[in-house]
Amino acid sequence: MKKTIKRQSTLTGAAGEHYVMYRLLRMGYIAALAPKGVPNSDLIVTNVEGELTAVIQVKTKSQKNGNGSFQLKAKHEKLKSKNLFYCLVDDTVEVPVVYCVPCAVIASTIAKTHKAWLTALGKNGRAHKDNDIRWFAPDVKWKENWTVLKLE
Repeated sequence: MKKTIKRQSTLTGAAGEHYVMYRLLRMGYIAALAPKGVPNSDLIVTNVEGELTAVIQVKTKSQKNGNGSFQLKAKHEKLKSKNLFYCLVDDTVEVPVVYCVPCAVIASTIAKTHKAWLTALGKNGRAHKDNDIRWFAPDVKWKENWTVLKLE
């Protein structure tokens, strides 16, 4: 029986970043961790020729939640660079699954879903209070869809 160990969020994040970097390196791309503290970037990746580049933000979930979504923040609604992508790592399964999603898709989706959540009534008919948390449930079309990174 597999023993479950509760990990700190910093360790979970680092594991996801290294896993995505590992996958990209195995595919033949040049990938490196961005310096700590760089806003909106966890990895920088390029093809071998150095002609095509992508910036990646990694979000990792290691515990199942009721809605199957990835947690983001309000600031992600404003990120819309054509070279910025998200790699969402689902580490709740035996072999992690990566969803590769353009940042514009994340931005528009979380803005719409958060607005809908705010207008819907919560428990006992109460209005929801605005907060910084946003949720993104990736569609199956993003699952292991590394071509989204446009490195070919």
